Amino acid sequence: MEPAAVTPAAAPRPPVVETRDLSVRFGAATALHQVSIAVEDAPDRGEFIALVGPSGCGKSTLLNCIAGFQQPTSGSVLVDGRPVAGPGRDRGFIFQQYSSLPHLDVLGNVRFGMDLDGHLAPGDRRDRALALIEQVGLADHVRKFPHQLSGGQQQRVAIARSLALEPRILLMDEPFSALDEPTRLDMQQLVVELWHRIKPTVFCISHSVSEAVYLSERVWIFTHAPGQIAYDIRDCLPPTLGVPPLAAQEQPAFKEAVRAVTEAFRTVTAGGRPPRRP
Repeated sequence: MEPAAVTPAAAPRPPVVETRDLSVRFGAATALHQVSIAVEDAPDRGEFIALVGPSGCGKSTLLNCIAGFQQPTSGSVLVDGRPVAGPGRDRGFIFQQYSSLPHLDVLGNVRFGMDLDGHLAPGDRRDRALALIEQVGLADHVRKFPHQLSGGQQQRVAIARSLALEPRILLMDEPFSALDEPTRLDMQQLVVELWHRIKPTVFCISHSVSEAVYLSERVWIFTHAPGQIAYDIRDCLPPTLGVPPLAAQEQPAFKEAVRAVTEAFRTVTAGGRPPRRP
Protein backbone atom coordinates (compact mmCIF):
# COMPACT_ATOMS: atom_id res chain seq x y z
CA MET A 1 0.00 0.00 0.00
CA GLU A 2 1.41 3.32 -1.05
CA PRO A 3 1.96 5.80 1.82
CA ALA A 4 -0.34 8.80 1.79
CA ALA A 5 1.14 11.88 0.18
CA VAL A 6 2.12 14.56 2.64
CA THR A 7 1.64 18.15 1.57
CA PRO A 8 4.36 20.39 2.99
CA ALA A 9 3.14 23.20 5.18
CA ALA A 10 3.13 26.58 3.51
CA ALA A 11 5.95 28.84 4.59
CA PRO A 12 4.77 31.54 6.99
CA ARG A 13 4.25 34.91 5.35
CA PRO A 14 6.64 37.61 6.56
CA PRO A 15 5.13 40.67 8.27
CA VAL A 16 3.97 43.45 5.99
CA VAL A 17 6.12 45.84 8.03
CA GLU A 18 8.69 44.92 10.63
CA THR A 19 11.28 46.91 12.55
CA ARG A 20 14.02 45.33 14.63
CA ASP A 21 15.58 47.44 17.37
CA LEU A 22 15.12 50.52 15.18
CA SER A 23 16.92 53.60 16.48
CA VAL A 24 17.28 56.97 14.76
CA ARG A 25 19.49 59.77 16.02
CA PHE A 26 19.92 63.29 14.71
CA GLY A 27 23.18 64.50 16.19
CA ALA A 28 22.82 64.39 19.96
CA ALA A 29 19.03 63.93 19.79
CA THR A 30 17.49 60.44 19.67
CA ALA A 31 14.14 60.32 17.86
CA LEU A 32 13.49 56.57 18.14
CA HIS A 33 15.10 54.07 20.50
CA GLN A 34 15.11 50.33 19.77
CA VAL A 35 11.57 50.17 18.37
CA SER A 36 10.55 46.64 17.37
CA ILE A 37 7.19 46.12 15.66
CA ALA A 38 5.68 43.47 13.41
CA VAL A 39 2.45 44.08 11.48
CA GLU A 40 1.35 40.65 10.36
CA ASP A 41 0.28 39.88 6.81
CA ALA A 42 -3.39 38.93 6.64
CA PRO A 43 -4.33 37.96 3.05
CA ASP A 44 -6.67 40.41 1.31
CA ARG A 45 -6.85 42.60 4.39
CA GLY A 46 -4.75 45.49 5.63
CA GLU A 47 -4.69 46.87 9.16
CA PHE A 48 -5.32 50.53 9.91
CA ILE A 49 -2.95 51.74 12.63
CA ALA A 50 -3.13 55.23 14.14
CA LEU A 51 -0.05 56.73 15.78
CA VAL A 52 -0.51 59.26 18.59
CA GLY A 53 1.89 60.71 21.08
CA PRO A 54 3.59 63.89 22.28
CA SER A 55 5.10 66.23 19.71
CA GLY A 56 8.64 65.27 18.76
CA CYS A 57 8.28 61.66 19.90
CA GLY A 58 9.39 60.10 16.60
CA LYS A 59 6.08 59.26 14.91
CA SER A 60 7.01 60.97 11.64
CA THR A 61 10.49 59.50 11.83
CA LEU A 62 9.01 55.99 11.98
CA LEU A 63 6.86 56.68 8.90
CA ASN A 64 9.84 58.15 7.06
CA CYS A 65 11.87 55.01 7.82
CA ILE A 66 9.09 52.76 6.49
CA ALA A 67 8.78 54.95 3.40
CA GLY A 68 12.52 54.80 2.81
CA PHE A 69 13.06 58.55 3.19
CA GLN A 70 15.10 58.09 6.38
CA GLN A 71 17.75 55.46 7.09
CA PRO A 72 18.09 53.97 10.60
CA THR A 73 21.05 54.85 12.76
CA SER A 74 20.90 51.27 14.00
CA GLY A 75 18.50 48.37 13.66
CA SER A 76 16.50 47.58 10.54
CA VAL A 77 13.20 48.14 8.71
CA LEU A 78 11.70 45.41 6.54
CA VAL A 79 8.73 45.39 4.18
CA ASP A 80 7.49 41.93 3.19
CA GLY A 81 10.67 40.52 4.72
CA ARG A 82 13.03 42.64 2.62
CA PRO A 83 15.17 45.46 4.04
CA VAL A 84 13.98 48.92 3.03
CA ALA A 85 16.69 50.60 0.95
CA GLY A 86 14.64 53.55 -0.32
CA PRO A 87 11.17 54.60 -1.53
CA GLY A 88 9.15 52.13 -3.59
CA ARG A 89 5.88 51.85 -5.48
CA ASP A 90 4.59 49.47 -2.79
CA ARG A 91 4.41 52.42 -0.33
CA GLY A 92 2.31 55.54 -0.79
CA PHE A 93 2.76 58.68 1.33
CA ILE A 94 0.29 61.49 2.06
CA PHE A 95 1.82 64.56 3.70
CA GLN A 96 0.39 67.32 5.89
CA GLN A 97 1.03 69.91 3.20
CA TYR A 98 -0.91 69.94 -0.04
CA SER A 99 1.42 68.28 -2.53
CA SER A 100 -0.28 68.65 -5.90
CA LEU A 101 1.86 69.71 -8.85
CA PRO A 102 0.63 73.20 -9.78
CA HIS A 103 1.10 72.81 -13.54
CA LEU A 104 -1.05 69.66 -13.76
CA ASP A 105 -4.83 69.39 -13.52
CA VAL A 106 -6.56 66.85 -11.28
CA LEU A 107 -6.32 64.07 -13.87
CA GLY A 108 -2.66 64.82 -14.52
CA ASN A 109 -1.83 64.83 -10.81
CA VAL A 110 -3.56 61.50 -10.18
CA ARG A 111 -1.87 59.98 -13.25
CA PHE A 112 1.55 61.36 -12.37
CA GLY A 113 2.91 58.38 -10.45
CA MET A 114 1.55 55.91 -12.99
CA ASP A 115 3.14 57.88 -15.84
CA LEU A 116 6.51 57.74 -14.10
CA ASP A 117 6.09 54.08 -13.26
CA GLY A 118 5.15 53.10 -16.83
CA HIS A 119 3.73 49.69 -15.93
CA LEU A 120 0.30 50.39 -17.40
CA ALA A 121 -0.69 51.36 -20.92
CA PRO A 122 -1.72 55.04 -21.26
CA GLY A 123 -5.39 54.15 -21.65
CA ASP A 124 -5.34 51.98 -18.53
CA ARG A 125 -3.66 54.77 -16.57
CA ARG A 126 -6.39 57.18 -17.57
CA ASP A 127 -9.15 54.70 -16.71
CA ARG A 128 -7.68 53.97 -13.27
CA ALA A 129 -7.14 57.67 -12.56
CA LEU A 130 -10.71 58.56 -13.54
CA ALA A 131 -12.11 55.74 -11.39
CA LEU A 132 -10.17 56.96 -8.35
CA ILE A 133 -11.13 60.58 -9.00
CA GLU A 134 -14.77 59.49 -8.94
CA GLN A 135 -14.23 57.49 -5.74
CA VAL A 136 -12.82 60.52 -3.93
CA GLY A 137 -15.70 62.71 -5.12
CA LEU A 138 -13.91 64.88 -7.69
CA ALA A 139 -15.52 63.68 -10.91
CA ASP A 140 -16.74 67.23 -11.64
CA HIS A 141 -13.26 68.72 -11.15
CA VAL A 142 -11.12 66.59 -13.46
CA ARG A 143 -9.78 69.52 -15.47
CA LYS A 144 -9.26 71.94 -12.59
CA PHE A 145 -5.79 72.94 -11.41
CA PRO A 146 -4.69 72.95 -7.75
CA HIS A 147 -5.18 76.70 -7.31
CA GLN A 148 -8.84 76.21 -8.26
CA LEU A 149 -9.43 73.62 -5.51
CA SER A 150 -10.14 73.89 -1.81
CA GLY A 151 -7.79 72.36 0.75
CA GLY A 152 -10.05 69.35 1.20
CA GLN A 153 -10.23 68.82 -2.55
CA GLN A 154 -6.44 68.98 -2.81
CA GLN A 155 -6.10 66.30 -0.15
CA ARG A 156 -8.59 64.17 -2.08
CA VAL A 157 -6.28 64.51 -5.08
CA ALA A 158 -3.32 63.45 -2.91
CA ILE A 159 -5.21 60.37 -1.68
CA ALA A 160 -6.22 59.37 -5.21
CA ARG A 161 -2.67 59.88 -6.50
CA SER A 162 -1.23 57.76 -3.68
CA LEU A 163 -3.72 54.95 -4.31
CA ALA A 164 -3.25 54.99 -8.09
CA LEU A 165 -0.17 52.76 -7.87
CA GLU A 166 -2.14 50.38 -5.62
CA PRO A 167 0.41 50.49 -2.80
CA ARG A 168 0.52 47.70 -0.28
CA ILE A 169 1.19 50.28 2.44
CA LEU A 170 -0.25 53.78 2.82
CA LEU A 171 1.55 56.22 5.13
CA MET A 172 -0.32 59.35 6.26
CA ASP A 173 1.35 62.10 8.30
CA GLU A 174 -1.41 64.22 9.84
CA PRO A 175 -3.17 64.44 6.48
CA PHE A 176 -6.16 66.45 7.76
CA SER A 177 -4.45 68.85 10.16
CA ALA A 178 -4.83 71.89 7.87
CA LEU A 179 -8.52 71.34 7.13
CA ASP A 180 -11.56 72.95 8.72
CA GLU A 181 -13.60 70.69 11.00
CA PRO A 182 -16.50 69.82 8.63
CA THR A 183 -14.06 68.99 5.81
CA ARG A 184 -11.89 66.99 8.20
CA LEU A 185 -14.88 64.87 9.24
CA ASP A 186 -15.81 64.25 5.59
CA MET A 187 -12.23 63.17 4.86
CA GLN A 188 -12.18 60.79 7.82
CA GLN A 189 -15.25 58.99 6.51
CA LEU A 190 -13.82 58.90 2.98
CA VAL A 191 -10.54 57.33 4.16
CA VAL A 192 -12.34 54.63 6.16
CA GLU A 193 -14.45 53.75 3.10
CA LEU A 194 -11.41 53.63 0.79
CA TRP A 195 -9.44 51.54 3.27
CA HIS A 196 -12.18 48.90 3.41
CA ARG A 197 -12.55 48.94 -0.38
CA ILE A 198 -8.87 48.88 -1.41
CA LYS A 199 -7.40 47.14 1.69
CA PRO A 200 -3.90 48.61 2.06
CA THR A 201 -2.08 48.52 5.39
CA VAL A 202 -2.38 52.10 6.68
CA PHE A 203 -0.24 53.99 9.20
CA CYS A 204 -1.77 57.38 10.07
CA ILE A 205 -0.36 59.98 12.47
CA SER A 206 -2.96 62.06 14.28
CA HIS A 207 -2.99 64.50 17.20
CA SER A 208 -6.70 63.87 17.76
CA VAL A 209 -7.70 60.89 19.90
CA SER A 210 -11.25 60.94 18.48
CA GLU A 211 -9.87 60.90 14.94
CA ALA A 212 -7.50 58.04 15.77
CA VAL A 213 -10.32 55.98 17.30
CA TYR A 214 -12.65 56.66 14.35
CA LEU A 215 -10.12 55.82 11.65
CA SER A 216 -8.25 52.85 13.02
CA GLU A 217 -8.57 49.38 14.44
CA ARG A 218 -5.29 49.72 16.33
CA VAL A 219 -3.72 52.69 18.14
CA TRP A 220 -0.05 53.00 19.04
CA ILE A 221 0.75 55.54 21.74
CA PHE A 222 4.33 56.78 21.74
CA THR A 223 6.40 57.90 24.71
CA HIS A 224 8.25 61.19 24.84
CA ALA A 225 11.47 61.17 22.82
CA PRO A 226 13.39 59.00 22.47
CA GLY A 227 10.23 57.44 21.07
CA GLN A 228 9.02 53.97 21.90
CA ILE A 229 5.56 52.44 21.65
CA ALA A 230 4.13 52.42 25.16
CA TYR A 231 0.65 51.11 24.32
CA ASP A 232 -0.76 48.97 21.52
CA ILE A 233 -4.55 49.32 21.83
CA ARG A 234 -6.95 47.39 19.65
CA ASP A 235 -9.66 45.30 21.34
CA CYS A 236 -11.78 48.25 22.49
CA LEU A 237 -11.95 50.12 19.15
CA PRO A 238 -15.42 49.88 17.55
CA PRO A 239 -15.92 49.47 13.78
CA THR A 240 -16.96 52.69 12.05
CA LEU A 241 -17.53 51.72 8.39
CA GLY A 242 -20.75 53.36 7.20
CA VAL A 243 -21.07 55.50 10.34
CA PRO A 244 -20.43 59.26 9.94
CA PRO A 245 -17.91 60.60 12.46
CA LEU A 246 -20.40 62.75 14.37
CA ALA A 247 -22.80 59.81 14.70
CA ALA A 248 -19.95 57.53 15.82
CA GLN A 249 -18.97 60.01 18.53
CA GLU A 250 -22.41 59.59 20.13
CA GLN A 251 -22.12 55.81 20.47
CA PRO A 252 -21.27 54.45 23.96
CA ALA A 253 -18.62 52.07 22.60
CA PHE A 254 -16.89 54.92 20.79
CA LYS A 255 -16.94 57.13 23.89
CA GLU A 256 -15.47 54.31 25.97
CA ALA A 257 -12.70 53.76 23.40
CA VAL A 258 -11.85 57.47 23.40
CA ARG A 259 -11.73 57.42 27.19
CA ALA A 260 -9.41 54.40 27.24
CA VAL A 261 -7.01 55.86 24.65
CA THR A 262 -7.07 59.27 26.34
CA GLU A 263 -6.22 57.78 29.73
CA ALA A 264 -3.32 55.85 28.21
CA PHE A 265 -2.11 59.01 26.48
CA ARG A 266 -2.31 60.94 29.75
CA THR A 267 -0.26 58.27 31.51
CA VAL A 268 2.44 58.60 28.86
CA THR A 269 2.50 62.40 28.80
CA ALA A 270 2.61 62.51 32.61
CA GLY A 271 5.66 60.30 32.58
CA GLY A 272 3.88 57.40 34.24
CA ARG A 273 5.02 53.83 33.77
CA PRO A 274 2.84 52.02 31.20
CA PRO A 275 1.93 48.39 31.63
CA ARG A 276 3.59 45.76 29.50
CA ARG A 277 2.39 45.95 25.93
CA PRO A 278 0.13 43.12 24.72
